[in-house]
Amino acid sequence: MDLVEIIGKQGRKVPLLIPPDVKQALELLVSKRNDAGVPADNPFVFAKVSVHCASELTLSVVLFLYVVWSLCSSGAFC
Repeated sequence: MDLVEIIGKQGRKVPLLIPPDVKQALELLVSKRNDAGVPADNPFVFAKVSVHCASELTLSVVLFLYVVWSLCSSGAFC
């Protein structure tokens, strides 16, 4: 496993263990950033796709959009 440090809510470093299968998935995501339109200077792994915005996606927004997309594609909503 790899150990990386991320910045926590209080601005402190938080250790994060990354198993090999997750590392492969993260490497694939990073390799496709350009194809997805994420600006090269955006430092976030889960980045918003915008030239004007260098920020991250929040879990609550991602989950909300996934639920709406799931309901719309099933025909139960929209």
